[in-house]
Amino acid sequence: MAVRAQSSFARSPTSSREQHSTCTPGEHFTRIQPGGKREPLAYDPNGYFIITLDRAAGEIVVRHHLTDNSPAHEVRGRSGEPLLLGLLREGLISQLSHAGYLGAELARAEAALRLKLRYEQDQPLRPGPV
Repeated sequence: MAVRAQSSFARSPTSSREQHSTCTPGEHFTRIQPGGKREPLAYDPNGYFIITLDRAAGEIVVRHHLTDNSPAHEVRGRSGEPLLLGLLREGLISQLSHAGYLGAELARAEAALRLKLRYEQDQPLRPGPV
């Protein structure tokens, strides 16, 4: 099965809000709308993570704690994706919602590091002294 690297979208002349993808003959995708109800994040039985920045080293720091609050693992890097992949590889995340949350939070941490913005987990990025 071939996977397309890129897809193209064109604006419909009848509506600027509708987008139609270019499909090859025989392909059909069912449109869904973004959004929905966000379920509260339940505690992952594998523990929780604290994300900080080590600006002197230019790194994102992820510390894993067990549910009894004891420290367990640490991973460092300059990019969020390999950090998340390492956590998944080690089996430290057991819930899809937790993985999604960590992916988004690591992307914000990476942006803050690269753009020299203030970063605090679960808080909006903001300018100012870092």
